[in-house]
Amino acid sequence: MTALRLHRLAARCAATLLAAAVAAVAPVSAQQPLVDTNVDALVSALVGGPPTRAFRRTTLPEAGSNLCAEAAAASLAAGPGIRNARNLEVVPYAGDTTPGVNLSVQFANASDKLTASDRSLLDKLAAALHKPELAQDRFAVAGHTDSSRDARINLELSCARALAVRRYLAGRGVAEQRLSAYGFGNTRLLSTNEPAGGVNRRVEIRKAPE
Repeated sequence: MTALRLHRLAARCAATLLAAAVAAVAPVSAQQPLVDTNVDALVSALVGGPPTRAFRRTTLPEAGSNLCAEAAAASLAAGPGIRNARNLEVVPYAGDTTPGVNLSVQFANASDKLTASDRSLLDKLAAALHKPELAQDRFAVAGHTDSSRDARINLELSCARALAVRRYLAGRGVAEQRLSAYGFGNTRLLSTNEPAGGVNRRVEIRKAPE
């Protein structure tokens, strides 16, 4: 009787081990499906870490001018340097020679997603741009990042963020032809002290030269 019990116990253990082994090699399709099945989500699931580009795909800013281009699907398919028609009218970026302000638009980390406080700040900016004193003026929107990532990624991310601000303002009734987006990555840090990355991660609004 004791030998029979031991045999049954051994059989149950073997079955348990076999089930565990099958589960370990089960195909992905048999596991819990991903809620977000875009490329970054798949990379994150397979690598086990956060995606390196958690922002809307853009092209790099133009060399020299740092002008950003809207990355519509057709534009990407056509190749680099193809701009969305809405960006063809360019507001020149004149840097410190024109009136402007640095906005503490922080975004989610490594993302172009606006936070609730970002949207509140941009609502105020949109209201200001509708005021009679500014309603006829055009503006350059310049994105800046800290230096915690690869310089090339930072350039693309800064464009994605500037374009996100441009789209948000357009959604608040600011005519798109009044705004051009620029991306400077981490080339214009306000502070080289890395813990002050929040200071460097900003969006600059500059009035176009008269």
